[in-house]
Order: sequence, then structure tokens, then C-alpha cells
Amino acid sequence: MFEEILPNQKIRLWQWMAIPIFVAVGYLGLVLNWFGVSFLWLPVIESIGLFVVYGWKNFKRFFKFPKATDFGYIFKMIFLAFGLAILAVIIGRILGLNFNANPIFNYDKRAILINLLFIWISLLGEELIVAMVALPIYGVAVKRTSTKNAWWIALLVSSVFFGALHLPTYGWNFYHAIVVIGLTRIPFSMAWKKTDSLMGGILAHIIYDYGLILFVLLVR
Repeated sequence: MFEEILPNQKIRLWQWMAIPIFVAVGYLGLVLNWFGVSFLWLPVIESIGLFVVYGWKNFKRFFKFPKATDFGYIFKMIFLAFGLAILAVIIGRILGLNFNANPIFNYDKRAILINLLFIWISLLGEELIVAMVALPIYGVAVKRTSTKNAWWIALLVSSVFFGALHLPTYGWNFYHAIVVIGLTRIPFSMAWKKTDSLMGGILAHIIYDYGLILFVLLVR
């Protein structure tokens, strides 16, 4: 995907103009809870966006299921994300910073368990909105620099963007949103590249968040 599709994909001007629209509509639908289905806006709108920009054939490639041999790497990335998150929190504590709890942990256990039935849909949407930012950036950057440099540019910019989307959720705590949430999701994007599919990162993100939520429930 990264070596075959993106460097050779020609994105027309109208498609470039459509990318921020898809990103904005998906995000606003989520935060404003349009029609009472906030959790559907990101996965639906960003899926349409990827289809519009890259076409049906490439869209299907984005969602091919990882091979059995890829799951070892996916779990490595999950543990790496946990380690980075713990490290980021420790550094923040050393710096005297405060952290805001994820709003879901303010619910009672029954409400959290009910939410677990649907959270995977939101996490799918989160990966897709990051992809809507990362993939076009990579496609442009790879024409101007090395594959490795282009990948890291796309990865860092999209991860910071992802963190910025969480600023309202975490009380505009920039360190928490950008570093603890944004930059620690880098392993999920690394799983995209290794598995040559967005599904690698999607599965890593879902397993990571479910593991974190269940751990907090057990501790509580």
C-alpha cells in the first residue's frame, strides 16, 4: 500500500479540497452528536472520504485483513503504545503536570460495559480520520524525500493532529492531548505499514483501548 498505491496516486484539486471537508464533517458529527449517532460519523464519513480520494480498488486494499504472521507485530505495537503512554505520564508527573481522566471513566461500571459494545466503532473512526490526514501527506512527501522520511513526516503530523482533536475531551490540557494521547498512538500507524493495511492499526487501537478500559475497571 505505502510503496505501491500512495506514491503513484494522483489526487486532483477537487479531491484535495474535499479532504478537509470530510475530516471536518466527520469530527463535527462526532462532537455535536448529529442525529444522535455521534459514534457513526467518523467511520462513515472518513470511509467515504478514502473511497472518494483513492477509488474503490485501493479502498479495498486499505482494509485487507492482516496475515496470521502479522499479529505478533501488532501485539508488539500494542505493548509499545502502553509503554510510551506510561513513560509520557511519568515524565508529565516529573514536570508537575496534571492529567484529566477520560470521561468514560466517570460512568458507573454498568454504563462502561454497555459502552464497550460500541466503542470499537468509534476507534475505527479514529484510525480512519488519522488516515485521511496521513495518507495524502505521505503521498506528497514521498515524491520529495526518501520513503522513510516521508513516512515519519506523515506519522508525526497525523499523530499530533489526532492529539489535537482530543483537546476538548481533556480540558485543553495540551500535554495530555498531544503527547499522552497523540504521540503514543504512533505504534498504531507503524502497524499500518508493517501489515500493509489500515486494519493492522485499527486492530491494535481497538485491543489497546479495550485492554486499558478493562484494566481500569478491574482496578476500580
